[in-house]
Amino acid sequence: MHAGQAQTIDKDDDVATSIATATACSGPNCPKCEQGMLWSDFSGPPYDPTYGWGCVHVETCKNWKGNCGAYRWHCSQCPEDLCRKCSVSVPAPAGAGLSGAGAA
Repeated sequence: MHAGQAQTIDKDDDVATSIATATACSGPNCPKCEQGMLWSDFSGPPYDPTYGWGCVHVETCKNWKGNCGAYRWHCSQCPEDLCRKCSVSVPAPAGAGLSGAGAA
């Protein structure tokens, strides 16, 4: 990059990275299997390509990919998903982290 040249930043990626970094040691347990969840944008099967993920508490919080974006706390074993808002009431497992976060 040359002096005086502006850098292009993808705001959504920057925000997701900041959230993931800030919460690296505080991922919640999956409400179904108790495994540590990862901050992820996974969108493969079994997710509907149009609607994507929905929080396990969607009936009360109303959060899903359409109003929260692609990133959420995700359990790759179940799969279950928690929005950031609902994840604060779920305990974090010891040593929770983000290995593989954002990987498809």
